Amino acid sequence: MRQELLCNKKTIEKGFILVEVAVGLGIGLGIILFLHTLLLKITQINQETKYKMQAHYIAQQYMEQVVAYSKLYEVGTHRIDLEESWEVTIVIEPVQQNTSIGTYNVGLTVSLDKKAYMSLVTIVLKE
Repeated sequence: MRQELLCNKKTIEKGFILVEVAVGLGIGLGIILFLHTLLLKITQINQETKYKMQAHYIAQQYMEQVVAYSKLYEVGTHRIDLEESWEVTIVIEPVQQNTSIGTYNVGLTVSLDKKAYMSLVTIVLKE
């Protein structure tokens, strides 16, 4: 009888050790999964920030070009495809057509894979 109790005690101790190991592994895997998800989210945010900065630079360059050379651009929508799936859409619409000096609204959108990252609007005077 005493031997049975000792045997059962050892079995119970081994069972507790297995449960502790399983719980420890579960907690460890949960922490790893959380950190992995956090790292992926940070990477995604960094990539979005990079795209926004690049879109701002592109928009600024094209808006300066449109304002400086406004006589070269006609009224309407102009799409310019850039490298790496970037696209610039420029919309020029007249505000008043009755005067000798035309006033035009210029809208510029920079997008990557059909997702807009930057939009600018300005008014340009054309003679």
